[in-house]
Amino acid sequence: RVSDSELAWRSIYNPKVIIAADLSASNLSDYRCVILANVTRLPEDALSLLTDFVTNGGGLWIAAGDRMDRSFFNETIYDQGRGLSPLPLGDAIGDARDQSRFDLIHPPMSPHPATRLLSDTERLDIENAHVYRWYPFESNKTSDNVSVFLRAGQGAPLVVEKSVGQGRVIVQGIPLGVAWSNLPLCQAYVVIVHEWLSYLIEPTRTRWSVEPGEPFAASFSPGTYDAQATIHKPGGGTIPTE
Repeated sequence: RVSDSELAWRSIYNPKVIIAADLSASNLSDYRCVILANVTRLPEDALSLLTDFVTNGGGLWIAAGDRMDRSFFNETIYDQGRGLSPLPLGDAIGDARDQSRFDLIHPPMSPHPATRLLSDTERLDIENAHVYRWYPFESNKTSDNVSVFLRAGQGAPLVVEKSVGQGRVIVQGIPLGVAWSNLPLCQAYVVIVHEWLSYLIEPTRTRWSVEPGEPFAASFSPGTYDAQATIHKPGGGTIPTE
């Protein structure tokens, strides 16, 4: 039997649960991503703390649910387009108790780095996800910094993204659990969690590799411009630079 300590190294994430009321007292610089899972309200200083966190490169994932205060969300987190959410929430639709009626989730079509794996319907089952109840976004509200990750129903946005400063925010109209959909029971859900967390923390992540043809740069202290650098190739071997 493998002990818990022997398995600990297998996870690249170290989650910590914080009650929303205690968020103001937290040092968010210790984290790379914050997930607001069906949070009703946030204190004003906590919202300011989150805004600074995202502006400086942190990731924020907001999941609506039955405890969500829509008025608070639209007034503060959306704030007429000036807040962390790119779009306001409309009234929740559907009945989570009647699972005979549902909306489907459309496989993503746009080549976005956070959703490119989800478009592979031969290996993933995103098209089998059923949404019984959800908050639609008021998509008639325009925003220059919004992109749509997933759509439901007749193409209405279900998950949207906004860039805030150096950071990124993902907002979804359904909870992370199975209360309003069967998405967490689908194979695609594992991919969603992995890919979206990786995407959210990317701005603060050290990049050790570059794509073919992509430039890279290094800065040196004054008087050291003759410094030499060595490129290590993935297959072994090195390349000197000047």
